[in-house]
Amino acid sequence: MLAPFTAGSIRNFTFTLPSALASGQYLIRGKHIALHSGGEYEGAQFYIGCAQLGVTDNGNGNPGPLVKFPDAYTGYEEGIIADMDWPLLRHYNHLGPLSWPNKAEGN
Repeated sequence: MLAPFTAGSIRNFTFTLPSALASGQYLIRGKHIALHSGGEYEGAQFYIGCAQLGVTDNGNGNPGPLVKFPDAYTGYEEGIIADMDWPLLRHYNHLGPLSWPNKAEGN
């Protein structure tokens, strides 16, 4: 899975798929959320990239929990409504379920 990333000059990601990932078709979805206007509903800006991935390695794991789009978020989640100005943001809760198998593997 993709790990959270910082914007800037990053254009490519190198990552390792979990060896237990079962064969099949997957959609990898990376997102960057700009929160400079995120102090109110519909203020956050989403920058999303997706890629279709075909896995043929015959692993036996099942990723989960899964989410469906566009219904995964309501727009009122703590990770979407976050005031970057005041009080100072010292902790951020990432959106969505944990990466499977509950960690991001990559370099």
